[in-house]
Amino acid sequence: MNSASLKKKLTRISNESEEGIRKYIANDALNYDDNPKQFFTDIQDTNASTGIANYFIFHSDIENFYNTYKLEIHSTLKKYQATIGKPIVLKGYEYMSASYFALELIAEQMGKELQILN
Repeated sequence: MNSASLKKKLTRISNESEEGIRKYIANDALNYDDNPKQFFTDIQDTNASTGIANYFIFHSDIENFYNTYKLEIHSTLKKYQATIGKPIVLKGYEYMSASYFALELIAEQMGKELQILN
């Protein structure tokens, strides 16, 4: 998929009326680089805790993300745990680990849906 098509699809997601992590990721990817494909590739190759997520710089940023999307984060964790058949052990601060996990998992799902990632 070329950059213009990807930007168009991400813009459509970012303009959805319903707030959610997908919309957050679309906005982040659009603001990440001239080629938003790199956002998804970088998250897959490293992880969100390396500063790829533009607004995950300070603990307060992550805490705000967690508080905003808490229900969706925990729903994502429960669905994933059901898929793998065992509980996920979160290390460190729960809000941080859960936020990173949900952001990375949903970004990976979006990347596959957008045919960016395998």
